[in-house]
Amino acid sequence: MALVAGQEAELGLRPEHARLADPCSSAAQLPATVRLVETLGNQTLVDLDTPAVAFTLQGPGKLAVRIGDRVALEPEGAMAHLFGADGLTI
Repeated sequence: MALVAGQEAELGLRPEHARLADPCSSAAQLPATVRLVETLGNQTLVDLDTPAVAFTLQGPGKLAVRIGDRVALEPEGAMAHLFGADGLTI
């Protein structure tokens, strides 16, 4: 099944399959605001508010972000999944 222009879809994305975007990247990006940063040693969890939904990003090591920062979220394309209104994969 292919996505058709105007068709609604949901993006399925795991926290470890996204990253903070490089501002110079041409990849798809979702604007977000940092709500919480939790450094856990070998990884950092970053709670983000996006226009669509709250999302937790799982990043490597210590990420240089602070509460209130405006960032962009970039999904790893091959790991992102689209679902139609019927819940089936597109």
